[in-house]
Amino acid sequence: MNLDTVRAALLFGGCRKNGGTALQFAAADAGKHLIVGPDGTVTAAYAGSSADVELADLAALQTLAKSGEAARCFATGSLVKNTWTDTALGKSYDSPLRIVGFGSAEKAGGAVAHGMWLQAKYAHPFWLPFNRQQAILQCADGLPAGSYSFAFGDTVGTIGFVSKGVAFHFTLTQAVPAGGLLAGLHGCWEAAKPYDTLKIISYAADRKTVLETVPIAAGAAGTDLGTLTIAGDELRSGIYRFGGGDNAWSRSALRQYLNSDKPKGEWWTPQSRWDLPPSEADAKDGYLYGADPALTAALCAVKVQTGTEVTYDKVIVPSLEQLYIAPQQAGEGPALEYYERLNGSGTPYALRGTYADLRVLAAENRKLPQTVRLRTAQQDDACRTWSVGTKGQIGEGPVTSAWRFTPMMFLGG
Repeated sequence: MNLDTVRAALLFGGCRKNGGTALQFAAADAGKHLIVGPDGTVTAAYAGSSADVELADLAALQTLAKSGEAARCFATGSLVKNTWTDTALGKSYDSPLRIVGFGSAEKAGGAVAHGMWLQAKYAHPFWLPFNRQQAILQCADGLPAGSYSFAFGDTVGTIGFVSKGVAFHFTLTQAVPAGGLLAGLHGCWEAAKPYDTLKIISYAADRKTVLETVPIAAGAAGTDLGTLTIAGDELRSGIYRFGGGDNAWSRSALRQYLNSDKPKGEWWTPQSRWDLPPSEADAKDGYLYGADPALTAALCAVKVQTGTEVTYDKVIVPSLEQLYIAPQQAGEGPALEYYERLNGSGTPYALRGTYADLRVLAAENRKLPQTVRLRTAQQDDACRTWSVGTKGQIGEGPVTSAWRFTPMMFLGG
């Protein structure tokens, strides 16, 4: 496909100038930001400094991206104007999208999509946890009021409570209805005697209504509800997942939020029998619900590798490798061109290093740095993911912490 034809006929909707001659572009403009006016006139926006990219519409940008020619028209770092609205509050934010890479990606079914990766320049205007701690047990047939006990089948930590063979019990004063859940024991491997910080929480079948919170006591008593292990089983969740949360991107509440165009109360659904919703599920509408419909229409769901799992997503948060950070385990890349150029050294950023270049400011206050969540799981801890902190430090933290994030998406098809 001829590049001038792509630029003139697609980018500008067939705009003609000079007596019907197709608009021409000098080779010197290639790789630079271009500002496109509503009448189709074009000027090079800069020769090295940052500037917004203004296009007639996002459909034209998508068409150019799909042609595979976008990298010849724009430089990584270019900004696409964008507005995102927190529809739950009726508040809109100027949220420009930075072009961070070009190339191809795989769609479901194996077809190849051509396009560009766009990432929000500023951190999302509110916090959201990656996931909540899972429940321990779903009570398919319910449980009557009474005393119950569990035992541990594995040892976690060194304090002693979560040790193979150790049992504990608790007493429910209210019945758990069919489909209800038992949760709790948060941080159980760090609990010391007399274990008074540990509780069992019973939920109604809606996974939201707390029926009661009760203490535990050492030793077996009452009805045996089985053995709790690291891996879990068909009935019981795993120790790390109910004690600290699940760091799998495929099952995360954050992934559901980013890829949903549904309102509050509808964008979250349980990904396992033990899942519990974040409070934001009933307070905030899905990310795409507040996005420009033209942007949503231009996005393409593409293959995303996170650890050993594959998902097909329109919107993600970046991985360590995509930010040109040396990972614990490779496979979530490749590095995006923008971050390779930002780094400039040819050597990836190091884990737990601090790099001011990677700091992200808040969408609502562009003087306020934010900790932003990455989707890469911490390999040494099943309850944590990696992040970039307020000083640009590359660290990790609990999946249950509510942090900001920078939505990233593939525009093309």
